[in-house]
Amino acid sequence: LGLLTADEIAFAGGIYGVSNSSYYLNKNASGNWWWSASPFNFNGQSAYVWRVGWDGYLSYIYVGYDNVLRPAVSLTSYVKVTSTAGATGDFGTSENPYVIVA
Repeated sequence: LGLLTADEIAFAGGIYGVSNSSYYLNKNASGNWWWSASPFNFNGQSAYVWRVGWDGYLSYIYVGYDNVLRPAVSLTSYVKVTSTAGATGDFGTSENPYVIVA
């Protein structure tokens, strides 16, 4: 469990300086920018990290600004993901959460 790296975001469809709200990382985006785990730059006084906008816009920002966290979990290929309602309904909601079975 952790934050995605800028490489993982780019692999999923994020492009620096381009709005792209169609890739899956922006599902249920709340209109906020969210942090990645990847540093961008340190100029001797200020640190900058990669971040993603609600519209899929990948950019960087000074770490003093407020952004939200969107943690992710990585699962191996043999893990089965189901829902509490079986194969019907919306997965990943509070009423129908994901069920992870090893």
